[in-house]
Amino acid sequence: KSCFQNAQRNCTIFALSSGLNPKGNAIAINPYFWQRDCRSDRCINETKRLQKPRTALLTSFHDPKTGELIDKAIAIYFPSESSYTGEDLCELHVHGSHSVVASILEILGKMDNCRPSNAGEFTKRAFINGKMDLTEAEGISHLIASQTAAQRRHALKAVTGGLTQYYENWRKRLMEVIAYLEANIDFGEDQLLDEEQLESVINKANLLRNEITTLLSDVSKKSERINSGVEIAIIGEPNVGKSSLINKLCQREISIVSPITGTTRDVVEGLLDIGGYAVRICDTAGIKDITEPTQDVIEKEGIKRAISRAQNVDLIIYVIDRSTDDISKCVQHTSQKYGHILQNANNLIYVVNKLDLIESDRVAALKRANTKTNQCYISCKTSEGFNDFVDVLTQNIKALCESVVDCETTFVTERHKSHLYKVAKNLEESTGYYNQDLAISAYYLREACKELSYITGRICTEDILDVIFRDFCVGK
Repeated sequence: KSCFQNAQRNCTIFALSSGLNPKGNAIAINPYFWQRDCRSDRCINETKRLQKPRTALLTSFHDPKTGELIDKAIAIYFPSESSYTGEDLCELHVHGSHSVVASILEILGKMDNCRPSNAGEFTKRAFINGKMDLTEAEGISHLIASQTAAQRRHALKAVTGGLTQYYENWRKRLMEVIAYLEANIDFGEDQLLDEEQLESVINKANLLRNEITTLLSDVSKKSERINSGVEIAIIGEPNVGKSSLINKLCQREISIVSPITGTTRDVVEGLLDIGGYAVRICDTAGIKDITEPTQDVIEKEGIKRAISRAQNVDLIIYVIDRSTDDISKCVQHTSQKYGHILQNANNLIYVVNKLDLIESDRVAALKRANTKTNQCYISCKTSEGFNDFVDVLTQNIKALCESVVDCETTFVTERHKSHLYKVAKNLEESTGYYNQDLAISAYYLREACKELSYITGRICTEDILDVIFRDFCVGK
């Protein structure tokens, strides 16, 4: 296996990194590692001039076997010390038609010791050659996949090395504690710490454990919201305009709107970008007493699903009919009736809909009388108040993710969490042996340090690399 892997790494690899539009592109970029023993440079007829580093060369690309002209475009050579991967690299900037790109890839693929790259192989080689650590590599993958401004900022924290520095700081602090314990083991008379020394060691270990616990309990949840989307449910009684609201937010009809009560029977979901944040918003069946004998089985199931979804989201939008005069009483009534759903009032927005059916004087009076709760007044039909509602919604979404975009430890993947849980567990285990056996305490601290090293790639295996890079695009 090792010999095969080494042979694979010694090959010249190539890929299309710019993507291919069905109608063609003006330019397509084909990076490949320029191993001279492979002679993949034979399709470029000015190889001597090409050896000048980081210089764009306008040249012709030919089929080395037939001499046929394939394209006239640009080639750029990057020596290993200046390349993305730490190996000699050449980029071919060719015209992006299917014919040109396919011909270039076919020619490269037929050359000896030259093959198409595997998914993420360029970045994997960059890691192997010390150009980046694993957190930076993972950040690149997330940056490529980012669809919102928050996701982009989030991924860049890892790409720029900020997260690496944070984990390295933890590792160094842990190493200091380990060094202190092992010095006492090697040179101490009774291999035990006095009371003052013990308190200092315990405080340092506990401080680190608390920081990791905070990261796992709070920051990782906010990180997940940024990556996967803030979960929002629109709930309310039947026929208050829930479906109209989600359609207006999504700017398309994803939910059926009808004057007939109980039209929405299942959970309908849409994916949005609101204020730069990914949002998963769902319309639900109108909530009412499922013990009523008039309800059919399907409607009851829809209500059960609505309640279940509402209990597991980050934010609830509760839509109220415009006939409500006293919002405060309505809020109180709602809390009593649906308290099992609306457990966190801070993550709840009340929306009074259908303002177009209310006289303007009554609307003004309604707003003056109800100023204490997190509420908005809108008309999905005329758009009155809709922009104000979106502003309030954006503020609530931002609050659910706040501090994450500006914090260095924002980028927490499931792999990171798995290792961090083990770090916290080993730190906790070590505290039970400070008064009994320092060697055992030091063992658990070394295990914790090892888990931190797995995150950044100081310690790594081929299996771990395969898992991390398998979801990359081929051209990266």
